[in-house]
Parts: sequence; structure tokens; C-alpha cells
Amino acid sequence: MYMESIVEVEATFVPWRGTSRPRAKRLKPWKVFRNYAIFTAIVGMILAFWAAFVAGLMLLLP
Repeated sequence: MYMESIVEVEATFVPWRGTSRPRAKRLKPWKVFRNYAIFTAIVGMILAFWAAFVAGLMLLLP
């Protein structure tokens, strides 16, 4: 689901990408790696935020 949303967003925002719609299913390796890197960065930021939040609560409420 995440991959298809990335492809749809790229096809929406990049005009010349809309012409190669049938070839959007076969993703290139660097493209898949970039999508996974973006996904892991977002998840990592969320996890780091929650870890800092919980650590702050533990410091404030001993």
C-alpha cells in the first residue's frame, strides 16, 4: 500500500511521470530502496519522539 501511494504521488506531482503509467508496476531497485529509506526515516523519527517523550515523563514523574 505504501509503495503504490508513493507511485501515485509521484505520478500526480511529476507531469512527465504520468505517461509511463503501465511501467509503474516494475519499480527500479534504487526507487524501492529510496521508498524504504523514507519509510524507515519516518518510523525512526516517530519512535525517537516517543522514546524522548517517555523518558521525559519518567524524569518528571519519578
